[in-house]
Amino acid sequence: MTETEISKLRETVLQLWEGSKYLLLAREDLFVYVLNLKKELAEKIFDGSAKPHSFETIKQNAWLAFLEGHAENGFWCNEDSRDTLDKSKETAVIALDTYLETLENVNLDSGKGKSFSPKIQWEGSIRQLIYLFREMSKIGLIPNVNLPSMISNHFCKKDRTEINRDNLSKQIYQLDTLQDGRPKDEDAQAIDDILNTLQED
Repeated sequence: MTETEISKLRETVLQLWEGSKYLLLAREDLFVYVLNLKKELAEKIFDGSAKPHSFETIKQNAWLAFLEGHAENGFWCNEDSRDTLDKSKETAVIALDTYLETLENVNLDSGKGKSFSPKIQWEGSIRQLIYLFREMSKIGLIPNVNLPSMISNHFCKKDRTEINRDNLSKQIYQLDTLQDGRPKDEDAQAIDDILNTLQED
């Protein structure tokens, strides 16, 4: 997600809190309330009525993270104390920000409504990416498993479009049969430099 999207989500959660805090402050069982909300969300994901990677689920998880931060301090036990309430809100905001940090590498896929895929945008060529994974596999940095699946599960193109697994398989096959699979010298050197750095650590 972009910084703007994350910032808007944060602002939405804080506005929701301001609009509902007095109702929530009156509760004596916020922790149980939060657990029930989490259970409801998990059940919806399980029965398919909610998608685990939908924007709606992200919003609900952000709200739950915020409420859990409040529940940690038991703020409802001393609602008359401004200091306690302020400290609880501070803890809640930290919990919310911690959750939002996990969304920095999440790409909202506008082509598929509000779904998202937490994939790394690859700025180089697909041949470079194949070469990187093959070399990492050779030196034992990653397991020697199905490369097309591994690559398509973790990377997308720089324009955030999906790297098709079948097309990737065809490219790997062509590289194996027609060429040595190595990108152009300068492109291969960039990958070799990365791998040399990894091996030094």
